Amino acid sequence: MAYDTYPQDSQFDTNSPDEEFVKKLAKSYKIWSAHRIWLTPINQSINISLITKLKSMFQKIVRDIHGSFWFIKDNKKQKLDGWLSLTGALIDEVGCKTLSDVELNKFTNFQFFGK
Repeated sequence: MAYDTYPQDSQFDTNSPDEEFVKKLAKSYKIWSAHRIWLTPINQSINISLITKLKSMFQKIVRDIHGSFWFIKDNKKQKLDGWLSLTGALIDEVGCKTLSDVELNKFTNFQFFGK
């Protein structure tokens, strides 16, 4: 199977579907020249690098000229001055599932981190 530069019916029109350009070649067909091949991404967001995506996730966290960190959302600010406020800001940026007390109580308590 080959994708060619002209449609099977040799009629160039602006609404020719891609299928018209696909041709089945005989096994004995000899290719006499090289051609350019191009790819078009299906999803344009693929072009965004991982670093760019990560940086864009933290746009609500800013630093002032004195080195302090702040979380800004809905024209309000909170200074990030401890682990609790920093964790809250990170969870807000990255996303986190919220459980009700009933849902949370279905799990057994366990200490994963710390002493």
